[in-house]
Amino acid sequence: MAQVVPRSLALARPVGARLLRPQSEAMGNCECLCDIGHNPVTTEQLEKAVRELNVNEARRLLESGVHPNSPIDEDDHTVMDVLLNEHQNLFQDMQKHKSKGDLHSKQIMDLFETQHGGTYEMFKLLRDYGADIRDMKRGKHLR
Repeated sequence: MAQVVPRSLALARPVGARLLRPQSEAMGNCECLCDIGHNPVTTEQLEKAVRELNVNEARRLLESGVHPNSPIDEDDHTVMDVLLNEHQNLFQDMQKHKSKGDLHSKQIMDLFETQHGGTYEMFKLLRDYGADIRDMKRGKHLR
């Protein structure tokens, strides 16, 4: 159950205390201040789920109405762009570690197999919900 705080107390702060801007306000979100038992339904939460390859959370957010083509930044990137970029970064990281001798072929293939399976499942989910890829050259979404 959420606590109701009188407005006068909610706005009060000690003398000399700096008023800090909450991160959610800086990002333009209006987050719920009460315990709702799960993460809020926002584009930012969908982006986080995509980055973590959390397919169940992404499915929950998409089923709750978060649009997969909502921009995540001022350049109109979408969560599909995030997914593809993260996948590309994996290849670059693997090549870097392979050339340094940090990872052996079996370790690289195991990492790739794990990442690739999660990426495919997330890609399929986003595509089923109509996600687009942003065309970086023309600044618009491709379908």
